[in-house]
Amino acid sequence: MIKNNLREYIEEKGISINYIHEKTGIRYATIHDIISGKNTRINIKHLDKIMEAINISDMNLVLKKTKIPDIKK
Repeated sequence: MIKNNLREYIEEKGISINYIHEKTGIRYATIHDIISGKNTRINIKHLDKIMEAINISDMNLVLKKTKIPDIKK
């Protein structure tokens, strides 16, 4: 499972969703859904634009691989 850490990253850096929206041209609501984790599928072009807008070159800063929890029947 891949965990999206964008919210933590932008909060730590003091970057607003509006700033990302203005830099990328991506709809505010789309960015909000990506950052909040509401959108479980991220368009790779959007991710690339967001990373460029907030000066990230290492995807590991915003995406983390986590263990999938065991589901018992």
